[in-house]
This record gives sequence, C-alpha cells and structure tokens, in this order.
Amino acid sequence: MKGMRAFEIAGLLLLIAIGALVGGLGLVRVLIRYQATTALPFQGDVQLYRRAEEILKSADWFRRFSRGRELTEAHRLIEDQLRRGVSAIAIEHSFRLSRSDFRDLPDMVAKEVVPQIAHSNVEKLTHAVSSELVVTATDRDAKLAIELADVAAQFARDALLRISLMDAVRGWTADAAADLAAVRSQIIAYRAAVESLSRRINEMERMRDSYRDGAPVSAPDASTQVQVTGPRYLSPSQQIIGLEAERIDVAEQLRLAQHSAQRFETVHRIGGGFDKLLDGESNAGKALKLMADELARQHSLLEGPQAPLPVVAALADMERVVVGLRSRFVDVSTIPPEPTVRREGPGRLLLTASGAFAGFIVWLAWMHFGSRWPERVEARRTPRGDRKLGRETGGRSQPIVDFPEQFGT
Repeated sequence: MKGMRAFEIAGLLLLIAIGALVGGLGLVRVLIRYQATTALPFQGDVQLYRRAEEILKSADWFRRFSRGRELTEAHRLIEDQLRRGVSAIAIEHSFRLSRSDFRDLPDMVAKEVVPQIAHSNVEKLTHAVSSELVVTATDRDAKLAIELADVAAQFARDALLRISLMDAVRGWTADAAADLAAVRSQIIAYRAAVESLSRRINEMERMRDSYRDGAPVSAPDASTQVQVTGPRYLSPSQQIIGLEAERIDVAEQLRLAQHSAQRFETVHRIGGGFDKLLDGESNAGKALKLMADELARQHSLLEGPQAPLPVVAALADMERVVVGLRSRFVDVSTIPPEPTVRREGPGRLLLTASGAFAGFIVWLAWMHFGSRWPERVEARRTPRGDRKLGRETGGRSQPIVDFPEQFGT
C-alpha cells in the first residue's frame, strides 16, 4: 500500500514538472508575441497618406521596392503576407495633438489657443500640426519583429517619396506643358497689343506733324474752362506720350511672358527625362539622387554671367523641390532611431503555473480513470459464461463441489 502511495505521489510530481516545463517553455513560443514599433516624422499631409495607404498594402509595390536590394527573411515574409492579405505589419498616421491634450491645457492657455484653432484655415492647421507615420510589426521572435519593422519603415519611406516624386515629375511635365501653352497664348496677345500701340503712335505722330504744317490754331479764351473727360481730347503730343508709356508696359509684360515660356520649356525638357528615370529605378531614394546629380550638371553648364536667367530660375525651382523631398524623406531619421520592442501576452510565471495546474488535472484524471483500468482489463479477459454467472450470483464466486464416483448419479 505504501509503495502504491509513493508511486502516485511520484506520478503527481512528474506530471506537475512536465506541465510546468511545457507551460514555461513551450507555450511561450505559441502565446507570446513581440511588437516592434518605430515612426517617421510626418507633416500632417493627410492626402499623401491616403494615397500611399493602398500602395503600402500592395505586394506588387513591395516586390518593386525589394528589387535590387539584399533580400532577407523579413522581405520574403512581408511579401508572402501581403500576397495572402494577412500582414503582421501595421502602418498608421498618428497626430501628436489629440482632444485629450486640449482637455489637459490650463484655462489661460486654452482661452488663447482654442479661438485661434476655431478661426484658422483647416488645411493650414492640418499641415501645421506635426504627426508621425507609426510602423508596428508583430512576431514570435523579437529580432525578427525588429527587422520587420525596419523593412516596413523603409518601404513606407520609399512609397511616400515615390508618390511625391511622381507629383513633382507630373508638375514638371504635364503641368509645365499646360502652363507653357497658356504663356504662349499670352505672348501672342502681348505682341498684338504692342503692334497695335505702335500703329496708334505712328498715326498720332502723323497727326501731330499735320498740325504743324497747317495754319496756327488760336488759343482758347483764358476765361473759357474746358473739362477733358478722356485722352482723345488731349493734344497729339500728350496722347503720344500716353501711348508710348502704355507700349512700354505691354512690352515689359511681353518680355516677362517670354521668360516664363523659356523657364517652362526648360522644366518640361528636363522633367521629361526625370519621368523615364523614375519609371526605370526601383529605389526612390536612388532616383532622387540621380535627379539631383542631373540638376547639378545642368547648373555647371550654365556657369557665367551670360547664363539665361529663365533657365537658371527653372533649375533653381526644380532643385528646391528635390532638396525639400530629400530633407523630408531621406535625411530624416526614424523616431526612435532603433525600433522599440514590447512583449505581449501572459507572463512566463503565469504560463508555468498554468502548465503545472494542467499537469495536476491530468494526474487527477489518471487517478480517477486509471484506478479502474485493471478491473476493465480483467473483465475483458473473463469468459462470457463466467461473467453471466457472476451477474446471477451478484458477482460472488460459488464453490465447485466434486461428487465422488461411488455415489453415482
């Protein structure tokens, strides 16, 4: 009996130990997750985020982003999850300013800030409020979660930069072509106005000369006052001065329009090459660098005092856009510099205790059902006749009586 009791206690301790090991080691790999988080500084551009939202969920765009890069397990995992429509990556646009921040403001500050927000332009306010593009990745392995978050942040940066470059190139090609057509129409109108003013000036000069050749005109009486309501009633010399001044103004507008046309032509010519460059380059950051190098090369060709001012202005405008995109998407660092990891799920102690409790439940079940196992085995081994006899006698064994032969039958 004592040996049986010791065997049961040993079984209990063994099952509890196995359950604790399984809960503390095995369930941790199944139930515990690690969430890595990083963020890119954003300028509250909601429209840009909405346009990039669908791209960030596209496996084709991610494959294009991965082209030409050193592929890792994180790249293959993200692409596979995007293909299946279930991704462990989450990218959200988060504003730093929330309603709770206004509730926590002191009364004196709230009285000054809230009216300004209420009367300000919504678009300007949206761009003024700083925001972040938060990237989170979840995985059972902490190192893999960090790598996933880093790759996802690079993908988001590349997608946002590519969309911005596409907008810039569209402005340098299609929009510049439309502006060039409009300026050319203005140039035609200004040229027609200059020619019209020149003809009028010539006619007025002829009229003035004809007055000089004719009889002198008597001066009006000093006591007579004449109200002049328009330049038509002025002397020819005064009208010529007015027309020449107007021609100077129109001629200046014509020159400015011609400069604008030359600037748009330069932008359209260079932007057309950038369109092909962006389509052929999978890395948006590298495409931006190639654009900057090309603009620097064009600047070097125009060095000197004889450089056309409209061409220099066009290159300066394009360079300003490139530098702005570089400072916004390439040079900016993530917040924090390295993704932070947070452990999610029940603690190891809880899982160990749960495993030990599960081992105890298994021991109780074994004690309840396992103790009857020998009886069931014995019952299966007993013939049917003996089992029937056992049922008739109430399960008690009956003695077997042997009659001697001499007694007969």
